[in-house]
Amino acid sequence: MKRAIGILLLALSCGGCVSTSVVINADDLSAADTNGRVEVVEGRGCGYQLFSLIPMGTNGRQWRAYQELRSNARGKVLTDIQIEEYWRYGVVGNTYCTRMKAVAFPRLGLPDPDAISR
Repeated sequence: MKRAIGILLLALSCGGCVSTSVVINADDLSAADTNGRVEVVEGRGCGYQLFSLIPMGTNGRQWRAYQELRSNARGKVLTDIQIEEYWRYGVVGNTYCTRMKAVAFPRLGLPDPDAISR
């Protein structure tokens, strides 16, 4: 019985360290309208580590930040992607966050989504 509990605890502890990998590529700048309206877009993902041992949303925060960055860009061409990691103390653990920023250009041949909504 003790051996089964030990194996179960080992399996659970290894499973808590799994995260989604993220491949971050800047878009091809030749598809960008560099004379169009340029903006800076941002995405963020956070999680909490209880007692500095139990991850709650910390794994995959880079993927969530990247998805939010792409969503906020609304199909525009992204370049100069920057990644910032930061953390803060909590009462019984730490908050870990990833922030991504990028420069967004309108795509050539497509209407600017910002101009349409005005």
